Amino acid sequence: KAYAYANVKSVHGLLDNEFVRSNLKRVNVPTLIVHGDRDRLIPNPFLHGGNTVDIMEYGHANISGSRLVTLSGCGHSLQLDCHEEFNREALQFLKAHFPAGTREVPTAAPVESEAPPPASPPAPTPEPDSAAPEDGDVTEPAPEPDEELPTDPAAE
Repeated sequence: KAYAYANVKSVHGLLDNEFVRSNLKRVNVPTLIVHGDRDRLIPNPFLHGGNTVDIMEYGHANISGSRLVTLSGCGHSLQLDCHEEFNREALQFLKAHFPAGTREVPTAAPVESEAPPPASPPAPTPEPDSAAPEDGDVTEPAPEPDEELPTDPAAE
């Protein structure tokens, strides 16, 4: 429970991802979007609604020239769990955009920053513990969901 709660806390910034959505049309480099059709992490039911396909299709529709690939039977960590399929798709994409013998790396057109520069350098990020916390290690109680989440019979 503590690990799941810590995960939700660590990605809380995803709640306000309007910055990402509003800037997708500015992406002007080759973009490969790969996801698994059994992804249970995106979208996270504690953070946002919708489904994985809608999120990926939205990104694909808003990034000009992007390529969208859905890997059947793969979850969120598809580069690990479905590494052969993922590597095949990634290599095919890279070969199409960076032919053999090409040494020049394409660069994106410069983009004016809309955000002002930070007033001071950010504080250093502490190194995380390598192990997941044990139950009881979290000082804050886990949030109660607003509604009961449906159970996935395949996950039991």
